[in-house]
Amino acid sequence: LTDNDLAELDEYFDRKIEDVIAELPKITPEAADELVELTTVAAACFPDARYDAGYADSISKLTKVASTTKTPQQVAANLKKQRKKLL
Repeated sequence: LTDNDLAELDEYFDRKIEDVIAELPKITPEAADELVELTTVAAACFPDARYDAGYADSISKLTKVASTTKTPQQVAANLKKQRKKLL
């Protein structure tokens, strides 16, 4: 990879959740619900809660385009519940 390629990758991975949400195609609230569920399960796959606050904050922002808005605290509780199911 060139220096330019690496710079583009670095910028891509440094995006904030608001940038990612803005780039989403217009989706129905139901489709957004599925995306929230997917990201919640993916985040819950991490074996401990050290990143849960950040995940919960981001997923909470994603719920604003879903059918039900959730607070970071609600998302964090759901992460904990999902982790117990998965691990």
